[in-house]
Amino acid sequence: DHIGPAVLHELEKFPVHSLGLPALMSDPSAKTPEEAL
Repeated sequence: DHIGPAVLHELEKFPVHSLGLPALMSDPSAKTPEEAL
């Protein structure tokens, strides 16, 4: 019952980096979206 909020509280210490789809697809050497990942 209390595990979810406790885990979220612990994770708040760490920085969160969000990667958008355009950033993932911006590899110029990739010929297909799968290669960009």
